[in-house]
Amino acid sequence: MRSCYKRLKMQPYLKGFWSGLFLLIDDSVSRRKSIGLTLLSKAPLFGWRALVQKQMGPVLSFVDAQGVKGMWLLVAYLVCYTCFNIPEHVPRSYYKSLLYVTGIINVYQKDTDRVMKAHSELVNYSTSNQIDLSIPESTTSRDYLLKMFQDSRIGDIVKRMVRLDLIPSGARHSQLACCWQHPLDASCESGALRYAFGVVRQVLPLYIAINSVSTIVSLYNKKAKKRKILRDYVHSTLRTGLMMGSFVGLFSYIVCRFRRFFGRDLGFIYGLGGLLAVPTLFIEKQSRLIDLLGYCSTKVLETGYGYGKLHHLVPDIKYGELLFLLPSIAIVAECVENHPETVHGMMKPLLFWLFQK
Repeated sequence: MRSCYKRLKMQPYLKGFWSGLFLLIDDSVSRRKSIGLTLLSKAPLFGWRALVQKQMGPVLSFVDAQGVKGMWLLVAYLVCYTCFNIPEHVPRSYYKSLLYVTGIINVYQKDTDRVMKAHSELVNYSTSNQIDLSIPESTTSRDYLLKMFQDSRIGDIVKRMVRLDLIPSGARHSQLACCWQHPLDASCESGALRYAFGVVRQVLPLYIAINSVSTIVSLYNKKAKKRKILRDYVHSTLRTGLMMGSFVGLFSYIVCRFRRFFGRDLGFIYGLGGLLAVPTLFIEKQSRLIDLLGYCSTKVLETGYGYGKLHHLVPDIKYGELLFLLPSIAIVAECVENHPETVHGMMKPLLFWLFQK
């Protein structure tokens, strides 16, 4: 593909389009789909930046920052909505990583998959049926759950969704789903704080290891300012932990508040919780946010593509992935060759190697 692109004598977007046909040599549909969705998540952002730069170059950085924030509002809504409403369609490894980072997998351990699936069933049932799932103030959570186990409509779902052994004796949660979301804390506020601090504890060791690699490499540079490098290492690691902990904690609290307002578990409140928690993401640096946005956007597109094919919303035709693969390659190639300053993120070196003159 790269050699074909270098030899073609035409506009970059046309070269990208035609050279993309060489991916048909790869007989793996899943690999072509993955490449296509990855580029599809990059193409609109690169193209938009190129357009903005042409029309309003002097204020590019400001407009670009607002564009990233706007994209995050949409992506955060979709990530949170899909994970709690249709988890079976979310890419498996990505879904597992979210459960690990948020600490849910630490609460339910080997029962996590069963519990999350049952919760999505309750959300779907509660969304389509008028059913009050508020726990009376005079009733303990355990007594209410024992009663709900006998309910002919959702008794089986509740049995698979909650674990009585995790709920303290005498605890009084406000909603049925709160017994699932924060079983150890009857208070929604305490549950949100537990998630926030739990995420920080979970994430810090991971990013200490990840950031240490680049830090060690930088320290080997004789001209490097070692004290500044170490300070940036500490700041970067703490900033990422604080950002993720704040997002998850605020998301948990917002969802609980909406649940109490409506008196039941509704699908859209999870997406809305993610959207309203987005301001906490801006604790992180812009460059990191852009990389994370590209990764999450790709997973959202994969989820939507899989859901669409299963429900016949996306045409299931041979080589159908070319419908979004080829236009995406064309846009990315045009941006790399004629607007290289609009390309950023971890894939930048690879894209420049593929598509620059």
